[in-house]
Amino acid sequence: MVSKTFITSKDLGAHGPLYRQIYDRFRNAIGGDLLKPGERIPSARALTKELGLSRSTIDAAYALLVAEGYIQTRGQAGTIVTPGLRWRATVSAPIARNDNQSGVVRFRPDTILPFQMGLPALDAFPRKIWARLGARSVRAMQPADMVQAPIFGLPALRAEIAACTCRRVPSFIALARMA
Repeated sequence: MVSKTFITSKDLGAHGPLYRQIYDRFRNAIGGDLLKPGERIPSARALTKELGLSRSTIDAAYALLVAEGYIQTRGQAGTIVTPGLRWRATVSAPIARNDNQSGVVRFRPDTILPFQMGLPALDAFPRKIWARLGARSVRAMQPADMVQAPIFGLPALRAEIAACTCRRVPSFIALARMA
């Protein structure tokens, strides 16, 4: 099992997402021979309890380790370090970007030009109306509106798209038969 020497809740939270920190700790433990090929690692539930984190955080770290071939899941038999794994040095950590290159778009009033792509006319934008409509929309929300939407889309929208598609498909079929 995993010893607390290379992964503790006190060490986490320093840099980057927690799942990535857990992934890095396991990867480094495997590379540093703290975990040998074929050795069993704790279940996601046990590690969740030990570290006091969400199960989805641990699952994301384990999924990344599985995807890169560091560990194998064996169902009820547990999760182990991949037998026969040969450690290879990986590329070092990504280079930290300068604040100017961080990808975040920052607009200063003196850099805004007319007809700038992706930017509305801010001087003519109806901020008060927009704020009022936004506030009304938020006040009208029901608890059901605050849950995550279904991954396949809203059922009403899917039904409308299907109905629209069904109305148009016969015309495509007719055109195909004419050709």
